[in-house]
Parts: sequence; C-alpha cells; structure tokens
Amino acid sequence: MNLDELRKFQQKRPFQPFDIILVDRRTFHVPHPDFIWVPPGRGTWVYVHDPKSDAADHVNTAIISSIRTASNGKRRKAG
Repeated sequence: MNLDELRKFQQKRPFQPFDIILVDRRTFHVPHPDFIWVPPGRGTWVYVHDPKSDAADHVNTAIISSIRTASNGKRRKAG
C-alpha cells in the first residue's frame, strides 16, 4: 500500500467509510476523511485518529495488508 492509494480512499466523493487492515490483523476504522491524515508527497506513514479513544496512531504503509469498504457506508464485522 502506498500514500497515493490511501489518498484515493480519503478523497473519494461521496466519501465511503473504510477500514485499514494491517498484516497483524489490527484494524483502524476511518469513518470520515478528517480522521486520517495522509501527508503530501511521498512517504510511508499516515496518522489515523480514533474518535472513541481520542488517540492517534502512526501507521506505516508497509504493514497495511488491505483496505475494506462497506457498500452501505457502515463498518463491517470482521470474521
């Protein structure tokens, strides 16, 4: 996964919430484009904000295994 691919999800209009799944199976839910910061230019890190815990995670794009969107905009259960 690279920053350009993540920007496509962040900038999609209308926006569709998505989950970022890491290789260790941790998942970060992005309910709105304001909850992820993809830096300009090239790089390997993004920041994902979790509104429930008010924490921000610094995620290396090299360990992102996939991105999952729900067609109805709601978060899908893992399984």
